[in-house]
Amino acid sequence: MEYCDRSFFGSLPHVTTPELNFFLETMLCQTVVFSATIGITDQKEEGKWVYSNTDQEIGYSNWNWKGVWRLTDRNCATITIDGTWMMSDCWQPDYFFCQVPLY
Repeated sequence: MEYCDRSFFGSLPHVTTPELNFFLETMLCQTVVFSATIGITDQKEEGKWVYSNTDQEIGYSNWNWKGVWRLTDRNCATITIDGTWMMSDCWQPDYFFCQVPLY
């Protein structure tokens, strides 16, 4: 998301480990927010999920495919309050996290 880059020189989070996933899940629970956009997409190639600002294919994932398998119009991802990921519409407003580098 451009806002993270422009405002904080960061990006949407690249969830690469279960520990980071749990951290984001905990943040959602503490703020009473149901879901937030994370930095992965399959906009360029359907079904190939990559980090949104590097195009590197994701390694770790925590998908909840219940009822949303193969929805080609949903090309972004959100993490939900239970820590699982769901496909989402990239143009639908949602909460989000910004991951920023520590200098």
